[in-house]
Amino acid sequence: MSITIQTIAGQKSTFKFENLSTTTVINAVNNSIYAFTTIDQIMIDNTANTHDVWLKVYNTQTPSVGESNTHLRIKCPAGAVQRLTTSGIVFSPLSFVVTKEGKIAGSTDPDNGVGVTILAH
Repeated sequence: MSITIQTIAGQKSTFKFENLSTTTVINAVNNSIYAFTTIDQIMIDNTANTHDVWLKVYNTQTPSVGESNTHLRIKCPAGAVQRLTTSGIVFSPLSFVVTKEGKIAGSTDPDNGVGVTILAH
């Protein structure tokens, strides 16, 4: 499944970037089309897996999973939903993946796709 992008009117967050089945395939947001600078909220839905996963967010559109330095890593326990509300994490451009390992070198797909939703403005 690919990334879905929505424009949100009348809210602090103006964009919703979502992939309901995220793996190590790069989800890149084109910053020349979707001008945003700040991540407001992140939700990771790992209810389909019996192992922990890591959301890795990159400040580039073309990272090399397992090699590029991540700018944000968030762990989500097995069978859980993790939510993070921020006062503003600055990113532009943005791409993200989900792996089984938290280390930069980690590049193993989760057993099942993981839902990721990012709200930004």
